[in-house]
Amino acid sequence: MQRRLDTLVGAVCRCSDHPGRLWDPVLRAETPAEHYGHNSAALALLMRDGPEGAQWRPMVRTWMALERRQVGHEPFNRFLLLLMREHLLATGAPAGDGLPWEEALNRCPVARRYPSNNWTLLGALCHLIEAPDHRRGRALARLLSLLERWTTPAGGFIDFPYRPALPRSGATPVAYHHKALFVATVAGCYVTSPALDRHVQRMLGWVRLTWDGDGHVGGFGRSTHSLFGDACLMASLVLLGVLSRENQDGAFGAMASGILERWAGQQRPDGLLMLNPAGPTAGGAPAGWDDYMYLSVYNAWTAAVLSWALHRAWTDARPDQGALRQAATFEVGGRVEADEAAGLMRCAPEDGTVALMSTSGQPPQAFGRDWAELRYAGALPYHMIRGGTVLCPPPVRVHADALRREPSLAGWTPVFLIGDELFGLVDFQDVALSQDGDDITIRLSGQPVSLLRPEPRSLGQRLFAAADWRLGGRMGRNRALRRPRATGVSGSVCFTFHRSRCAVSQELVIRHRCDAEVHYLNPGGHALMTDALPLKRALVQSPSESDPSASEVSLDVSTLLSARPDASIPHAMGFSAPPTLLRKGGYRHRLYLDWGDHGLPCKGAAGLDKGE
Repeated sequence: MQRRLDTLVGAVCRCSDHPGRLWDPVLRAETPAEHYGHNSAALALLMRDGPEGAQWRPMVRTWMALERRQVGHEPFNRFLLLLMREHLLATGAPAGDGLPWEEALNRCPVARRYPSNNWTLLGALCHLIEAPDHRRGRALARLLSLLERWTTPAGGFIDFPYRPALPRSGATPVAYHHKALFVATVAGCYVTSPALDRHVQRMLGWVRLTWDGDGHVGGFGRSTHSLFGDACLMASLVLLGVLSRENQDGAFGAMASGILERWAGQQRPDGLLMLNPAGPTAGGAPAGWDDYMYLSVYNAWTAAVLSWALHRAWTDARPDQGALRQAATFEVGGRVEADEAAGLMRCAPEDGTVALMSTSGQPPQAFGRDWAELRYAGALPYHMIRGGTVLCPPPVRVHADALRREPSLAGWTPVFLIGDELFGLVDFQDVALSQDGDDITIRLSGQPVSLLRPEPRSLGQRLFAAADWRLGGRMGRNRALRRPRATGVSGSVCFTFHRSRCAVSQELVIRHRCDAEVHYLNPGGHALMTDALPLKRALVQSPSESDPSASEVSLDVSTLLSARPDASIPHAMGFSAPPTLLRKGGYRHRLYLDWGDHGLPCKGAAGLDKGE
């Protein structure tokens, strides 16, 4: 870990070709100073070189030279400034150390509430860090109340909405669960609180729910498999003692080792890390990045929080040191672990396969008019691995025009065109799990919902949309909680994971009772890895839901349409049959995938398998 960190901090340092400038190799321009890259780089360099270092102060001064209206990401910048100031005081540096700290902190005041709950939680941590002794109890109570509101009963962090309604939670993107865990763990460096320790232990247990047993932790929601989330998780594990001998040999030690090994594959020639495992596309552009991602910013953040966490772990009192051992015993039952409120499940059959499954689906954190957000969809394996080989990629976000042209980009999510609107079977009201002999079966049913926010049509709707945009867009974002449903159309999905071999089967039934024409854009849709395709693959369709045996058709899988999604793991491919107009009544298909009974999956396949 120290060697990886030394390489990373050195690479971040080389992004500065003159004092105070942070260069982004992907943008081929200076890093946007209103972000938090400069202060992240400053903290990393301060931790490496000490107060006498020559490179960290110019980074802070560059950020302070911004006009006040340009300053953004206030909770992040304030948090980093607080850690820098604290470290300087701990080293005995002169007061102020040549920088106007109060002026710097005044430039990034923290609001009480932000659109993303993880921002609000970080702001509450800032208040806790800088609170005087007589007010620290109140700051802790505020942080604990937010954690109580924004964690599911199993411990998953809810990043949206501000007031989730259990038993169905809101959005729990895994990367931002890791950030919330980091916030709670850092808080434990400043206060002693059994209630806070309990939150940390529950959130650690939830991390295991999204771990594939190798080097991937997550793959669900925005910032999928992102370096930002990795950094928050790794820093938390360091603070909680993963480097101690007794913890290195446990589950979380294996988790940290797996991430470090994966990072080795993400390292660029310049020493920086790509922001996810996908690397660049064939044309050189980043793959699977969200709009807000910057190579230099996330690398600087990773260097900063890991540097600080390592220093704190070796020199100061750490949070609850029993948390890793206690969370390692987290288990919901046998080989299946689940968070019913979040709709996430981990299936680990005896053959060594690990399947991370989304069941009920979650409301998307972006519900716009141009992009279909499928990364929160239910009824799909969002990550599947065997023997260190990834078998299923995470779902993606797709532009509506691209989805209409190449609906196989949707992967496992059934997509429909009803009239001129796109609907997806992403949300499921009924979920049932059963285990029978060698099989683990999940049955789900629901109605397709709109994938795009409707355009405002009336004058009143347009005025409301304009006013909401000026006020921050909270009401518009909350429309994701009330997406229109496709009247007269419903669907049920049954997934079966076979314990005795690496195989999965899916049965989908669509019931069509509405008067409008319903076009099923991606029949038999699924997503796989082209370097680990199944040895056997079969797709059987029936255009009649009521009498499937009368008209079943076995498709030649070599004729399936395919498209390469913008996934965060390389070699992802979406497959489907051509679009079809659904008959009144319904539709059914059965899909079977089998990677073989023995050994690792077949690697090196160049395209569709021809055998089945």
